[in-house]
Amino acid sequence: ISPAFSTLNVLIIYAQFLRMRRQHVDIAQAMLMKALEALELIPPAKMTPKDIAVTVDVASKLERLSRGEATERTEGKQVIAGEINFQKVDLSNVSDKELAMLDEITGKILAE
Repeated sequence: ISPAFSTLNVLIIYAQFLRMRRQHVDIAQAMLMKALEALELIPPAKMTPKDIAVTVDVASKLERLSRGEATERTEGKQVIAGEINFQKVDLSNVSDKELAMLDEITGKILAE
């Protein structure tokens, strides 16, 4: 495989990764806003002990994740079947138009 092909593949994968992360952040923020609106409508006195326990558990895990901490402790070994290595690719000099073109190309490649 030629070095140019390899670099193109890395750029395609990285562009898709950035787009996916952007979409996931947007979706997560929208979901959190909806959840907050719904929670504000529930009077605390109407919450059951189970509702409170679940809310505390979920909120604690979200806070720990947001701070980069583990949400659960697991024992044992984890087996990884394969490994993917990515080179760091600087896309700061790539215009939005060029990223859109790259996204279109990757869509065609992945559709095959």
